Amino acid sequence: MNVVTKAAAVIEMLDNPCILILDGSNTGIAVQPGAHLDMPNCSAVANSISTNAIALQDITSSIAAATVVTAGEISMQGNPIDPFAARPQIARGSPAMIGAPSIADPYAATLTHTSLVAGMASAPTCKSLNSGQISGNCKADDWTVRSGYSVDLSPGTYWLTGELVVQPGGTLQGQGVTIVLTTNPTRGTVGTVDISSGSVVTLQAPNSGTFSGILFLQDPLASGSTNTLEGGTSMKLTGLLYFPKTTVCFPR
Repeated sequence: MNVVTKAAAVIEMLDNPCILILDGSNTGIAVQPGAHLDMPNCSAVANSISTNAIALQDITSSIAAATVVTAGEISMQGNPIDPFAARPQIARGSPAMIGAPSIADPYAATLTHTSLVAGMASAPTCKSLNSGQISGNCKADDWTVRSGYSVDLSPGTYWLTGELVVQPGGTLQGQGVTIVLTTNPTRGTVGTVDISSGSVVTLQAPNSGTFSGILFLQDPLASGSTNTLEGGTSMKLTGLLYFPKTTVCFPR
């Protein structure tokens, strides 16, 4: 008697990514030496088909996530690794996935340039940018929180058309906040963010309204720029970080 069996495997994407990198060919997530990416309750996803799609640049680099998922591979010091092998550098609740289907940008149809700047034209200029309390629903160009100064953002939307910089020793905090990095007709570039090591940043997205759950939004017109989030353990960002076409760097 012959017994014939048949098996089918289906790869399903987790529906709760904290990080979704849309680039299809380059390194999507790079964790530098000594850096730790901590997101235990959600997944890290990179659409890239590269062998370094998710790259741990050193044995001192690490990720803690519900799982890590990529269309390509996961590498350690430039070499692809077995995603199912137990490694101290990758802590995950579910097995890692490689060769997974790419994920389309779930916000492409809604977070357009037009929708992001809809309320900016009538918004007043942000006041008291260097320190103190700032009222929400305002706009600014370049904005620097300097060392030794503290800025407290009231709930609302903040449109920035230049660079947001938080210097070492500077403090930026606020709840119910969305920061939109965009442009205007007089500036050819889209706003970026640079949070320095040694700064203290605690920001939380709103839980209702137009940008519910969204903390940082970069205009899809942006391309080629780099956003640096270097705050480390003194940086607590709660909410979606949407940078659809630029690089986001999490240095040590």
